[in-house]
Amino acid sequence: MSIGKRIGKTVYIHKRYIDRLDSEYQNMLQLIENKNKEFYNNLLDKSTIIKFDSKELSFIECINFDKSLNPQIRKWHKFSFENDNFKYLGFKTNSATNPLILHKKELMVCNDYDGFSVDLAKKWDNMLFTSNILEFSEKKKIGRLKYWKNAITLFAKENKIIYDNFIKEWEASFNKKVQ
Repeated sequence: MSIGKRIGKTVYIHKRYIDRLDSEYQNMLQLIENKNKEFYNNLLDKSTIIKFDSKELSFIECINFDKSLNPQIRKWHKFSFENDNFKYLGFKTNSATNPLILHKKELMVCNDYDGFSVDLAKKWDNMLFTSNILEFSEKKKIGRLKYWKNAITLFAKENKIIYDNFIKEWEASFNKKVQ
């Protein structure tokens, strides 16, 4: 599979591209659908991202996936797999005070994705991840909104013109779609 954000053996992919998944991942989805089609369709309808690894799958609901540069995760439903069986592990709702967020969302879609500018999302990530705002020892914290907002605030202070121009460009890319 050439699409999807990869972290080790874990793959994050937008639900729009599930038909392009490797057969291993297609089979995981098929098992759930075969067991309870209505439940499966409901999960697929509400989720934005599907997270796979060799023995687990999660349907992830995001808040404003397209418009947010780093979307918040609202809730996820998790399944575990062993051989041709699966177990529904339930769902978790994200922390309201310091929610989990997604980074590098452009890797979860293909270049032809029309929900947001993939090129601008790449530019955002390159701008931030190549800057000095993220200390190596603190990179694990950026998956939480509070730390990420602090990092963005620092970046915006140190790079005001670059930051302001980028935000204007990002917002303008959505205004073009509305017209």
